[in-house]
Amino acid sequence: MIKKDDTRPVNSRDPLLKPDEAGEYVGFTAGWLAKLRIYGGGPNFIKLGRKIRYARSDLDAWIAASRSSSTSEH
Repeated sequence: MIKKDDTRPVNSRDPLLKPDEAGEYVGFTAGWLAKLRIYGGGPNFIKLGRKIRYARSDLDAWIAASRSSSTSEH
């Protein structure tokens, strides 16, 4: 039996992370990710009822999209 709180992976290679786990993965706090959800600019997220989850592949894609070769690109 699966508990209601369990995070179930989309597939075995793409687990869903809680905001604090996602923040640790990308180097931000869960609070900062919450601000990015409100104002935009953050990684894609999944809302399951009242719970927020992040697919690791979405975090990786967000990090990859943020790459720059110089500061003049921004």
